[in-house]
Amino acid sequence: MQKSLKILQDAQLALNKLDAERAEENDSPLHSIDFRSHLLVADGSNGLHVQYDGEVWEDAFEIALTAIAQAAPDIVSLKFMGPDEGANGLRTHDFAALLNTKAIFPNLLALYIRPTDVANHNFVDVDENQLPALISRCPNLESLTIPCAPEPDFFNIKLSKLSYLRIGMGFQLYDFINNLAKSNNLPTLTVFDFSDSLSVFEADEPKGAPPNLPNFAENAAIFKQAGYDDAKIADMQKMADEEFAKALAELRFDDSYTSFAAYEALFKSKMLKKSAVFHLRNAYLTEAEFLQLHKMRPDLQFSLSLEASHVYVSHWAGKFSKPFKQLILNR
Repeated sequence: MQKSLKILQDAQLALNKLDAERAEENDSPLHSIDFRSHLLVADGSNGLHVQYDGEVWEDAFEIALTAIAQAAPDIVSLKFMGPDEGANGLRTHDFAALLNTKAIFPNLLALYIRPTDVANHNFVDVDENQLPALISRCPNLESLTIPCAPEPDFFNIKLSKLSYLRIGMGFQLYDFINNLAKSNNLPTLTVFDFSDSLSVFEADEPKGAPPNLPNFAENAAIFKQAGYDDAKIADMQKMADEEFAKALAELRFDDSYTSFAAYEALFKSKMLKKSAVFHLRNAYLTEAEFLQLHKMRPDLQFSLSLEASHVYVSHWAGKFSKPFKQLILNR
């Protein structure tokens, strides 16, 4: 364990050096306190409790991940925190520096990756397919908190000791609830906390339909006036079909909601029968549907919360006014 402590201490010294090199660019006192990358370590006698608090790209995150990978056998809890910062509204974790190693976490009991808060400006995410790859290296997890639903490969991972699972609001649901209802990889799940959508208040009906496929035949007359014949129009349509199919296959953003039928299947499943607590956030269900689920499992501590994403008061109009008009106290 002393070797692992030294590895993590050396990583913090490297982070300090990196921050010092950036000091001229980031001379704000706020940056030097809140925006520096920290590796916090506590010796819990049975293993190390490690928390990384900082940026999740480029040098700093790579330094931290490399050290964490080297100390992996001695870590019993691992947290990834950090300020509300990112690029293009995203705080995306890239765990490649860890996943490119052979590191396994045989003694890790708790893994926590900070979920998005409704007041955040930057959406917390993880690079595609990395969550199952990371979780598969932690076979003895008892507690797991992740910022978004993992890809379906998650259900191929046997997590025989996992009792607590929290999933934050993400761009993609990957049909998680339906897959969970059919799964048998979480035999000891007791507490389940699931965020369904970004904000249930921002739509009047489920969304997520793909963009319209271009239909050149409908505008054939216009194209013919421009000198295109039927063969050329057909070629254009074929090319558009192929590009559309490719874009659809690569689409990660899907703001659709989980259906009532999926939740009904989960409440009927063997999976949820073993659980004692289910907290559901921002589900697009009616009052009658919530009550119907409760009647299916009256012994389950089934609770819900509806959280509206923050919005500037200066932008308080249209759909953005809906949650606040509903929730603000009227005297």
